Amino acid sequence: MFADALNHRFEPNEPWRLQERSDAELTGREEPEYGRRYEIFYNEYSVGNLQIFASHHYGPADPQVGTEIELQYARLLPFGEINRFISAIANFTASGNAEEAQRVKNTIHETMLNELWQHEFDPDLDSRNSGGSIELRFDGSAAAFLRTSTNRKARSI
Repeated sequence: MFADALNHRFEPNEPWRLQERSDAELTGREEPEYGRRYEIFYNEYSVGNLQIFASHHYGPADPQVGTEIELQYARLLPFGEINRFISAIANFTASGNAEEAQRVKNTIHETMLNELWQHEFDPDLDSRNSGGSIELRFDGSAAAFLRTSTNRKARSI
């Protein structure tokens, strides 16, 4: 349902799409957690993964989730496109309040600048040709997504 909701936010001619992965086990986690995994596509090419998982105190009154995004070839994609895509995800998973939204925006920009800085000053030219990858993680409230999905269900009835 998350992939459908996010894909629906984008215009048909926009390059980003999510597809839920059939292998549902979260990766990089020390303990089993409830969550979902998605493959990220840009112009029909797989460029990364998204994991969304519930916090230990997740519940209707406090829908806190963690979001992990890995994008490969980030340096080959337009900065504005990446920023817009990750911001759309964060709107559903970390938009509980203005402070939370600003923290996510700062995380996005810091992660992207760190990748650029690393490659600009890396004497190993082979790593510059790999296109670079970014990994970021943020926590927040899924309240906006829950409101959206409730509204979509109500309209379909």
